[in-house]
Amino acid sequence: MQKLDGIVLDALADQVFTPDCVETMLAEMRKQQRDMLKDQEVHLKPLQKEMDNLKLGTDRLYEAVEKGLLPMDETLQQRAHKL
Repeated sequence: MQKLDGIVLDALADQVFTPDCVETMLAEMRKQQRDMLKDQEVHLKPLQKEMDNLKLGTDRLYEAVEKGLLPMDETLQQRAHKL
């Protein structure tokens, strides 16, 4: 049974994995990968923008504390921790 399976699989592989078929499969895989990367970029842009805004907020809070404009009380500590 194993020998027969091997023969069938070899014959199938010889017909399916021709250079033209493999090239077509690789081209399709590359296209799918490009499409996936585009989708990821679409989802990442708003997240990156949100992260940049949060970083800006924390930087401003820390700068205000460093300059003595805001006391580092419990409320500010909680807000900084949240950001």
